[in-house]
Amino acid sequence: MAAALAGFDEESRTVSVQVGGEVVSAALDPAVEPAVVRTALRRHERVIAQREAAGWVVVGALRTTATPGVDEGDEFAIKARRIAMEAAHEISMVTGAASIVLRAYGQIETFAQDITTRASSLHKIIGRMLRLN
Repeated sequence: MAAALAGFDEESRTVSVQVGGEVVSAALDPAVEPAVVRTALRRHERVIAQREAAGWVVVGALRTTATPGVDEGDEFAIKARRIAMEAAHEISMVTGAASIVLRAYGQIETFAQDITTRASSLHKIIGRMLRLN
């Protein structure tokens, strides 16, 4: 059942949810990451809770906006300590007339009308051969 979040104690993995007209304590299922509940609480999203023999358990959150990589959206902001992308053959980023492509065989291609690189300290370009038009 969908339930409104009332609180979350991350240390004990206990979630307070509103079921019907009362607030009950629910355990967070081991498969659910605490970050999912934190985000749902901040965004006022509902969670999915079910009653089991030992009591209520939160088994997930109901997404109410587009999910990056799954849905198409107007804007996605990804905030993380570290982001890793890995592809077997190629990664490309394209926006309008500009693009950057990283290929598995060791080639990086950038294409744009203007390309600017800046460094606040040392700016190093190393290569066996450099070709300028």
